[in-house]
Amino acid sequence: LSSFLTRGRPPHAGPPRLRQWPGKDAVQALAALWFGSFLVEEHAYSEPELYALISSVCAMQPDHGVVRKEMVRRRILEPPTITTNPDQTTTTRYRASREGLDAAVQQGDWRTK
Repeated sequence: LSSFLTRGRPPHAGPPRLRQWPGKDAVQALAALWFGSFLVEEHAYSEPELYALISSVCAMQPDHGVVRKEMVRRRILEPPTITTNPDQTTTTRYRASREGLDAAVQQGDWRTK
């Protein structure tokens, strides 16, 4: 994953940021896990909050939907909960999956590739 990350130049060096979305499946698994490391365990993220978090750790303009779907597919995020509001609009929330994160770290397919 390190070849897909970049840092700012000193003295403004900040945390690493993703330069581009990886093409290989095993590296995508690592990228999804890396994004998951920024999630707060008990927080229910709205889509705008989740997309802001994704953008904050990317050096490029990310495809938010691809990153979100990959995190759900890899069980880094729990499937979304969709609630209907009194005004007939819907709210979608995402939570970090503790079990999915643990499984990704312990037995992730990135270990074999």
